[in-house]
Amino acid sequence: MHILYKQEKQGCVSHTERVDRMDNKYRVISTRTLILENEILGYIAEKIEAKEVRKLSGKRWGAWYEGETLGNLNAYELLTDGNAVFIDTEKDGEYVTLSKLFIKEKSKGLGTKLLNLYKDYIDYNGGMFLVCLVINPDFFRKFDWLVFDGEQTFEYEKN
Repeated sequence: MHILYKQEKQGCVSHTERVDRMDNKYRVISTRTLILENEILGYIAEKIEAKEVRKLSGKRWGAWYEGETLGNLNAYELLTDGNAVFIDTEKDGEYVTLSKLFIKEKSKGLGTKLLNLYKDYIDYNGGMFLVCLVINPDFFRKFDWLVFDGEQTFEYEKN
């Protein structure tokens, strides 16, 4: 059984359906209203017009992102028109971190759009953006506003 949440956003308040997945069929088992606790995720989901936000935890074998994550989940899946994003991001004080980012259908500009949304967020709200434990540095090097620390992290802070 896999539990996911379908969210309909109205500002920072989301209407949420808790859904069980059994044999590839979904059924609603409860509905509730909640305040989206992850501010940066809410911002990203709204800006890319995500149709569905799924909280993932535990292991999900056979998923499109399994090869990238080795089946270990502690993140979200954002479903857009025709694509999907696997993302682990949070805001803690002045720091906005991106720990995992995988795009199902690459080379369509969605990854670039996401990174530019982070820059816009920091430019407007202040703070520092950290892309942690980067395994594909070539993608992040194309953003001249990101500074590589020489290890596995890229950083951005508005001047």
